[in-house]
Amino acid sequence: MKIHGQRLLIVETITWKPHIETAMEIALCAQDNGQEVRYLNIRCGLTVVEDRLPVHTLYDLPRKRIGRARKLLAKRGVQMPDGSISADHRRRRSAQAVRMLAGCTTLEDVTRLSLEEFPDIGWGVASSAISMLRDPYVTPLRHRRLLVNLLAASLLVFDKTIEAIRDLQPEVVVLFNGRFATTRAVQRAADSCGVRWTAHERGCDKNHYWLATGQIHNPEYFQKCIREAWSPDKQQAGHDFYRHRRGRIERDWHSYTSSQTSGRLPAQLRDDRRRWIVYFSSSEDEYAAIGDTYFNPSFPTQGDAIRALAETVNAMPGYALCVRVHPHIARKSEKEQEYWRSLQLPGNLVVGPDEDIDSYALLEHAHAVCTYGSTVGVEATYWGKPSMLLGRAIYDVLDVCCCPTSREDIRSFLENPTVFPIEGALMYGAFSESFGIPYRYYQAENLHRGRILGVDLDDGFDTRILRSLARLFRIRRFQNAAVT
Repeated sequence: MKIHGQRLLIVETITWKPHIETAMEIALCAQDNGQEVRYLNIRCGLTVVEDRLPVHTLYDLPRKRIGRARKLLAKRGVQMPDGSISADHRRRRSAQAVRMLAGCTTLEDVTRLSLEEFPDIGWGVASSAISMLRDPYVTPLRHRRLLVNLLAASLLVFDKTIEAIRDLQPEVVVLFNGRFATTRAVQRAADSCGVRWTAHERGCDKNHYWLATGQIHNPEYFQKCIREAWSPDKQQAGHDFYRHRRGRIERDWHSYTSSQTSGRLPAQLRDDRRRWIVYFSSSEDEYAAIGDTYFNPSFPTQGDAIRALAETVNAMPGYALCVRVHPHIARKSEKEQEYWRSLQLPGNLVVGPDEDIDSYALLEHAHAVCTYGSTVGVEATYWGKPSMLLGRAIYDVLDVCCCPTSREDIRSFLENPTVFPIEGALMYGAFSESFGIPYRYYQAENLHRGRILGVDLDDGFDTRILRSLARLFRIRRFQNAAVT
């Protein structure tokens, strides 16, 4: 797939792998197509960036990656404008960020921050903060410094991108993802200049990347892509998607069910003859980070959805509720973990994130499956189970699930559950199994590592020493744990 436009400006701020290599891939392919391409990396002058880790104060791996990327692109003749930001510019935007956040006491206040040409700057800042901390309960009172730095970084990227657009006059601006503080700034700068933009992200597996011309995290846009890509001859790809997921095969992302024991059910489900409604939870921080595109006024939060479901099920003789807490919750913030640990559902069952209960065995045992947007909702339809969605999802208009708007609707569906037609599930599966563009210059080794033009951007004498030390530390930590 060729990006339409003769002059391309690629603007990067985040060095996560393989996204930094994907931007390089796009630059190299555009050059092969005879397009004029400029690669602008702004990261090094920012107040904070989403890929920052504490260890980077000791060893600045992102800076090393950028340096190696620039050398490789320079050898191939790709032009790279100056991405530096002056100290004075940084001070001015930091001062502005402090003023803008002065009246904010809640995360909702932060999301309301806006500028005339950048109306959702607050959502970008909130999204980045939630993702960096893995915590949906970010507040200005506890995290003001991070929020100020993210807001200043967003303003700086916005300025620098507009400057580059005015100087270089691109027809298309290319950016990563588009939801974060620094990447959303690139998108909004292009919008303010009347220039088209394209966002890159992971594709169907480690060997593909995706180019999107709409908001990647917008459920309407994503489902539009699914429908446009569908044809009946892709049914086999749809079947493959669900079989791969159930087989714990990692393609586009990590499998969170790989540590579960196949077929294992809680004893209470095996012995209790009631009709079990199984709710599969989602990670709160991931929905909060996306923004308000997934807002459901009927059940505004996942907590609202679970309470409505639990109270409805409790009022139905012969029914019971099981909540499967998403396995990834075990790696989230302590506050989010505490929320799920303290979840009280008298007379019902909660399966914790660390328990090796098989999610697919729960699905098979369920009288009906309920979610707030989890992929299990569409998987349930594929495997012949009634599916009910209490939030929003990237399959909610594919005719694969019931979308109730009241507790009466919930009860009505649970009393007479319907298995939806499989076609919508196959459409979703076929797209998820095959979307994206094959890499030409990047060779992936796994989901997070690979080589571009034969070079691993993390490979160097210094990084090899650090990896050796890290392995030694892990070995000694394991040995010490074994002794104690």
